[in-house]
Amino acid sequence: MAAYTPPAPYASAARLTWQVALLVFIVTILIGLMNGQRVGAIDTTAERSLLLTHLQTGTVGWITLALLGVTLWLFGNGDGDPRMLPRFAAVTVGVYPLTFYLFYPGGPVSNPAALHVFGTLALIAIVWMLIWTIQQSGRVPMSVARLGVLGALINLTLVKILDVLVELRFAGLAFPGDVNTAHSAMMTVGYVLPAAFALVEWRLGGGADGPRSLWGTISIGLLVVGGWLAVIVAVISQPALFQLVLLLQIAATIIFAVRMASRVSGASWLDRGGDRHAALAAIAIIVDAALLVYIVFAFFAVGSEPPRALLIGLNHTEFVGVLTNLMFATLLAVTASVREQTWAWADDVVFWGMSIGWIGFVVVELIGALSLVAVFTPILGVCLLIGIAAYSMRLRKVAASA
Repeated sequence: MAAYTPPAPYASAARLTWQVALLVFIVTILIGLMNGQRVGAIDTTAERSLLLTHLQTGTVGWITLALLGVTLWLFGNGDGDPRMLPRFAAVTVGVYPLTFYLFYPGGPVSNPAALHVFGTLALIAIVWMLIWTIQQSGRVPMSVARLGVLGALINLTLVKILDVLVELRFAGLAFPGDVNTAHSAMMTVGYVLPAAFALVEWRLGGGADGPRSLWGTISIGLLVVGGWLAVIVAVISQPALFQLVLLLQIAATIIFAVRMASRVSGASWLDRGGDRHAALAAIAIIVDAALLVYIVFAFFAVGSEPPRALLIGLNHTEFVGVLTNLMFATLLAVTASVREQTWAWADDVVFWGMSIGWIGFVVVELIGALSLVAVFTPILGVCLLIGIAAYSMRLRKVAASA
């Protein structure tokens, strides 16, 4: 696949969401750097609002907002002008995760009602984007990449509804079911993985407009349905049934691995384009699936809580190893026309430094060598910040030349 990706009809709208997402990602990184240098985890009780700000700015402000930019890029065809949608999404989805520090119970302001308001505004933006995407799906070829993005958006909407329900609990409303577990399960199986499959397909597989593979379609469907089933299992409090959800994920991952094996093995690890980021993300997807299999069978299936370090390793595999690599691959593709004139050296520093950083971080978390966390977090954090600076400048340069 060519390294250069031609501008889409709504390229300027997509660039806006990416620029805001990169800014919010800085908050995630700075908190991570601070936490890593303390050689220990954030106090999950006394510093709960700070921990959630770190999580939400990474998963919502960075990954989700960046995915909305991908959606605008992939589904734009000149019709169905999104108008105010990108601006509304950039503001509401970008600001929402920052409000956790202020308004989460125990935070400086501690106002659950305000948190609920911002969460609802973010939900409106995501529902609006989903409606627009469904409308656009009849105007563009529905390749595996686009199908995966649509499936991820459908389940992202369910994730945000669960988010709002959690916030309503903070405000004092009571309702049955384990909403917190349902949210986490849907996030991993029903949202993160379909989005990841879609982005790998776009960068390494059939592209945005290629013919839709039957097996690729089946793999996306297994994950989307698996997300729905995970929510049901969590709400009815039957953790043993998570094994069924896991079977769907394993089947989808095997299909993915078989389909992408030749593309990953053929990737050039010395080429400064985005394909090596996508190839590494594809490998990280397999690692993520293996970790999840272990967590479900060893802990959830018997009703016990997995070690926090294991969950931290899983989360960083998903959101750094998989999704951040894929978002960086996307940004490299859409800014390829100005790459050589803007910090071309940064691409090698970002890829190799980020890879050493997140792999090292995950390994030391998993083996319990927490003293080494302080070694790998600055490598990861500094390289991510260099990437943010480089991609932000390139996005502005592309916009100026458009």
